[in-house]
Amino acid sequence: MYRSPDGDFCTFLRSLELVIQKVQAGNKRLILSGDWNINFMQESIRLHDVQELLSLHNLVNTVRSPTSYKGYGIINRCYYNNQG
Repeated sequence: MYRSPDGDFCTFLRSLELVIQKVQAGNKRLILSGDWNINFMQESIRLHDVQELLSLHNLVNTVRSPTSYKGYGIINRCYYNNQG
């Protein structure tokens, strides 16, 4: 999954939630990964919103160390649900 730095964040968040709900409604395992252009190293409203959404759906982060740096922070992540 990719979100352009110029993309609308609210649209991304809504789309992400719809994908999560659809996959989990089918009792399938879900793996989310990609470049979301969110700095996970610095507190922000966007980071809080994404983390809250993922937490609500019991998605666990597997990336514990920096994976890339594009002038403003760590942006790549991989999450999974432990259901299914």
